[in-house]
Amino acid sequence: MKSGEYKEIGKIGSLRRYQFYLWYGGKKQRKQIACPKSAVRTFFRTWEDSIIKKTSAGKMLFEAVDEYLHGEGQSREVIQREQEIRHLDLFKKCIGNIALTNIVRDDIKKYMNFKRKNPGHKYLMESSVGTINRYLDTICVFFNWCIERYYYHKINPTFKCRLKNPNRDKRVVHLTGEWMKEIVQNCSHSKHLETFVMIALCTGMRPSEILKLSWSDVNLDTQIISIEGKNTKDKDRRQILIPLVLNSYLKDQKQCHRYIVHYKGKAVKSIRKSWNNMIKNVSFPGGPDLTPYCLRHNYATFLRAKGVNLNDIGDQMGHASVKTTEIYTHFIGTISKVQIETLSDALQKKD
Repeated sequence: MKSGEYKEIGKIGSLRRYQFYLWYGGKKQRKQIACPKSAVRTFFRTWEDSIIKKTSAGKMLFEAVDEYLHGEGQSREVIQREQEIRHLDLFKKCIGNIALTNIVRDDIKKYMNFKRKNPGHKYLMESSVGTINRYLDTICVFFNWCIERYYYHKINPTFKCRLKNPNRDKRVVHLTGEWMKEIVQNCSHSKHLETFVMIALCTGMRPSEILKLSWSDVNLDTQIISIEGKNTKDKDRRQILIPLVLNSYLKDQKQCHRYIVHYKGKAVKSIRKSWNNMIKNVSFPGGPDLTPYCLRHNYATFLRAKGVNLNDIGDQMGHASVKTTEIYTHFIGTISKVQIETLSDALQKKD
């Protein structure tokens, strides 16, 4: 970080003498100058910028990434930190160890194409638009950090590089009561997955919020879940009503561990492996392509189809903007009234 100042130390005729000071990079820089009082600020800023550019011109990408990860990265949660390391390692592999000031938008596009062709999964031919954008977000945060420390003196090279997702409307998901029952029944071999699915179907919570949910966040008497701000995407605390079917389900669980979704008493970091093993066995159309997040979209679709106000849905889902909730509006006409069932009714139906 930088810290600078100037002060008047005398006069030379009609001009005034000033002493410039700048503390930057652990070193103190000084300079004396004679100029009119009205121009001193401009002269100081010009001198300051020249010192900063000269000092940081040699900052290399690998050095900056290591400094970022050992500084800012230390405050991240374990999963987020591992994700940042993975994203930045791929960026280093693609771009190489070049000076930060030499990185331009073309390098960012090169990185995005590199990620598209290297999905990092043996069953995928290429990365999705959403995945590429997530990797790009990490690079954007890194360059903002570099700009704040004067390591990079241009506009963030990731600016306006995000890809538009042609499949954005696919988040609208509608599962019939029979399909939801089949998913729950297929989870019978895995208690932690069954609990996760029940909460996701009945509350629409994000997978990350469910995995961090503890018994202290749940009041089964008032039927309310209180999600702490530190566990939400937008860092805002919110409350969610618990449907009767979920309330009864949770009352039957043993509250001997901190987290509601746990495996042998320990917190579950990811549900992906268990989910993939389960979902490939469902029989309804499109079932094997579902992801855990689809249960959240299904919940929002149900609420909208039953006529719930968009703002109320947004509050329940934790959407920061109503524009996100509006994605579900065009889908209403495609669901018949016969198909619209409450989640409780769907999950409590007898075979």
